[in-house]
Amino acid sequence: MENNWTPGTIKAWTAGIIDGEGTVSIIKHKRAEFEKHVFPGLQMRLRVANTNKDMLSLLQLSWGGNIYAPKRRREGHKQAYYWDIGCNRAARILKLILPYLITKCNHAQLGIIYQDRVNKKIGRNGKYLSSREKEMRLSMYEQMKALNRKGSQDAR
Repeated sequence: MENNWTPGTIKAWTAGIIDGEGTVSIIKHKRAEFEKHVFPGLQMRLRVANTNKDMLSLLQLSWGGNIYAPKRRREGHKQAYYWDIGCNRAARILKLILPYLITKCNHAQLGIIYQDRVNKKIGRNGKYLSSREKEMRLSMYEQMKALNRKGSQDAR
């Protein structure tokens, strides 16, 4: 796939794709033990779903990440694909495309703030978290869930 886009063009194009087809989320790992003082199993993710694998390949070529194909949900539907990237790499992308985002601006800002908190390694050796820090991260998780709720009218 040949492209001669400038870095600014890639950032603007990526922001448009994220605004239209993407999801910025903080996910909760099901097997995490939230009641203990160990790191709650939360992770910031950036994902784009689409049936056009070439578009997702360009995202992967530009930013890294992974592309995978889930099982088809219904016979006769096109195969869907996901481009997925997480944590620090996702936060780096969001920081670079933030000036171009419109509908996912608040999602991106919250994701960046969340990842910056995680990177501070708050707690003893970065492994154990205070109750306050756990509450803060879980609150950000709930805020992101609310932003991503269907029908949410949250634009800049």
